[in-house]
Parts: sequence; structure tokens; C-alpha cells
Amino acid sequence: AVSAKRGTKSVRLLAPLMLEETLLDDKEDIPTTTKESGPGEKEEQNDVIQKYAITKLGLLESDIEAGSHLGTVRFATEEEQDGVGINTVMTWTATSNAIQRRGLWEELTKSMINDACDNLVSYVTPPQLYTRRTRLVFGKKKEKDAVTAAANMGSSSPCQDALDAWLNFVWNDGGGFPIPLPFGLSMPLLVRLGNSDKRTRMLIPPFLKESIVSVDTDNCELNYKVDNPSLFTYQVHTHSGRVKFVPADNNNAEEVDMIWEVMIRPYHNWSDIIQSFTSAIVSMLATNLKVHLREGPDAMVSLSPPRGYGGKPFGQVRKDSWVGGVLASHLSDDRSVLEQTVSMFQPWTWGRSGGIVDDDYDSEEWTVMDQ
Repeated sequence: AVSAKRGTKSVRLLAPLMLEETLLDDKEDIPTTTKESGPGEKEEQNDVIQKYAITKLGLLESDIEAGSHLGTVRFATEEEQDGVGINTVMTWTATSNAIQRRGLWEELTKSMINDACDNLVSYVTPPQLYTRRTRLVFGKKKEKDAVTAAANMGSSSPCQDALDAWLNFVWNDGGGFPIPLPFGLSMPLLVRLGNSDKRTRMLIPPFLKESIVSVDTDNCELNYKVDNPSLFTYQVHTHSGRVKFVPADNNNAEEVDMIWEVMIRPYHNWSDIIQSFTSAIVSMLATNLKVHLREGPDAMVSLSPPRGYGGKPFGQVRKDSWVGGVLASHLSDDRSVLEQTVSMFQPWTWGRSGGIVDDDYDSEEWTVMDQ
């Protein structure tokens, strides 16, 4: 649908039938042949009512009588049976005179309205919150950073170092994700927007556009969002993410706890898929960042012929990448053949062995937020 304004009226064009729908501001706009909202309906004083009409039939000129279509969407409140809560009930009616193929257009209208209602429910439902907790341990990279900081006569806390690492490694460099590097949409990448810093990137595929909304260096946290959620990029109505770094509760100055939160409202019937996808991506990026900080960007995994074939390594990949994590786990994997075979069909678990995950702290969970 393409929405637009025509004077004070709100109109939209529905492709591919090229239907033009117009929101009606008052009863004076309603076609004379369809003034009534529907048989037996009463408009309560506290109801909120929105009416619309098809003002151009497009490809349906031969099937629907011109000026005969009127839709009415009514929102009314009602108390729950226990008297504690209040619900909003939506009643959607549509009338039109079909010249031919009446049954077809009745079923099509029912289907489109049912889909729209289901999508509206998913849009207004309380958002789902994913929380990933990861313990980061500074190793070789921290030692190099400390030397660089001393040379520059600067100082920063471990949490600020972790925040910088997230921005550079995860955001700018892609975090070892197994696709081409993020394409910066702004030149330079950092653009001032009011009092906040905003960086924009696009992941290709699936042409997903993300923006950092704010970076708080004092509290060591940042907020970001997906700019173009859609059926073809990320199947959610809304998305917002927050990454916060706090000192580890074990008083170890070389350890930082990262709390990564993602709040989403998935499309209708997409919740399970989006939860699995989000969990897999965030877990992979968190694990890669953990390796990046603990072993440094120079840590490599050798590419060798399959076991039993012998031969010398013929290449290397970075260990802080998804591919490097998979190879490192494979080389150190001492599980049975059956367990390894089962794991082949669970790619979201690849690259997490070898002591990378701190079972005493690292965790993830999905919850439903309160409105």
C-alpha cells in the first residue's frame, strides 16, 4: 500500500488491484448509498469510529458498483468478567454491491480483514524482550590497548573499553558474521543528530538497515534500532536494542558483564522464527566479541585437510569469527560421533565450545514486557 495526503484527506493506493481507499472524516463524506454503518448497529457515545470508502475501483470497475463500498471500524471498551481489567473490542464491518463474482469478493474481503485484524493484534501486543548476559574477559587485546592508552596519556575503565570494542568490532567490522562486512550508509560513519551520536549501517544480505540511536560513554551503554523491518528483512513491527556493560560481580578488574537486550513485536505467526533468529545472531556476536577480547584479533585457526588425510594447513581464519569458532570447536571436539552428527543439524550451537561460554554467568531468556 502507498499512503498519501490529498488536501485534508488521507488516502492510500492498494497494489496490484490499484484500489484507492480514503479515510472519511465525518458523515458528510459518506456516499449517499451507504450512510448506515451496518444493520442493527448502534453507535455508543464512548465508541471511537473510523470510516473509510473505496473512492477509485481500479481493476475492479467491472466487478464492484461505484460508490457502494463503505467500511466502518469501531473501537469500544468493555470490562473483563472479573471487573479488574478493561479490554478494547474492535468491530470491523464492510459493505459493497458486487456486480459479478459476489462469492469471490466476499471471501477475499473476509480474508483481508481477518489478516489485518491479526496483524493489528500483533502490533499492539506487549513487546517481547530478549536478554543475553555474557561475561567478557580481557586478555591479549586488553594488554595491547593498555599500552596504546598509556602512550596516548589516556585512561578508561574496562566497561568503556568493552563499549569501544563493541562499537568497533561488532558494529563497524560485523562481529565475525558470515556475510560481507556492513556497508556504512553515512560518510563518515559517525553523524551528529542533536545531542546523540548516530551510526547507520546496512547488512547485505538481507539489506537490513540499523542505526545507533545513542551512545552513553559515562554509563557504558548504547541503544540501536532496525530502521527498515519488513517481510523481507526482519519480520517485526518494532525493534529496539540496548547493550550495557557493567563491572563483573567477582571484583576481577579484567572481567566485564555485557547485558544485551532486544525488544521486538514480531509479525503475526512469526514469533517463534524471530525468537530463534534473534537468539542465534546475538549469541553468535556475543561469543565472537568474547573471543576477540580474550584472545585478540590476531588469534587464528588453521585450515587443514579433513582428519585422517594428513597434510599441512593451507590457510588461516580469524578465531573471533563465526567460521573460526566453528573450526576451533571442531578441532577441539572430543564428543562422540553421534553427538557431533546431531550438532551438524544445529548450526546455532556451532563455535561455542572450548571454554568460551561461562556457564556460571552466560545466559539468555525471553520475557514479555508489561505495557
